[in-house]
Amino acid sequence: MYVRPKGLRDMRVGRERSQCRVWWASLWVAVLAVGCSGGQAVGESQAAGSTGALVGRAMRGPLSPVGGIPGVREAEPVVGARVQVTGAGRTRSREAVTDDQGDYRFTLPAGTYQVTIAQLQRGEFTKSLPAAVTITNGRETRLDIWIDTGIR
Repeated sequence: MYVRPKGLRDMRVGRERSQCRVWWASLWVAVLAVGCSGGQAVGESQAAGSTGALVGRAMRGPLSPVGGIPGVREAEPVVGARVQVTGAGRTRSREAVTDDQGDYRFTLPAGTYQVTIAQLQRGEFTKSLPAAVTITNGRETRLDIWIDTGIR
């Protein structure tokens, strides 16, 4: 029967412990790197510096053929309108739905986009769209949309 000398066994156990420590240290470095990058893996673009916002309000008017009547609104927010943006050279678009105030918001990578609105009601039109907008890193770009009802 062969008995391994005690010194050889201790060296193997020491090497395994050392490899385990290296593995755990590597794992902690990776966790810290992801945590410090805001949840993104190292090598991905940083969201804080490479995106901007497109915001605006969609309004509809005139609501009456006679303007300036006290108590009669001249315009109203467009609720539920589907605002679409398409990046330059891209076929896929993003969509946002306007809220109760007619407001919409997109967070987009920096670049140039074309803005459109999905479908208008019969007789409505807009000269505001389609529109080209440029999104800048860390900035907010505003594009308000006026939908003309055609009432005169």
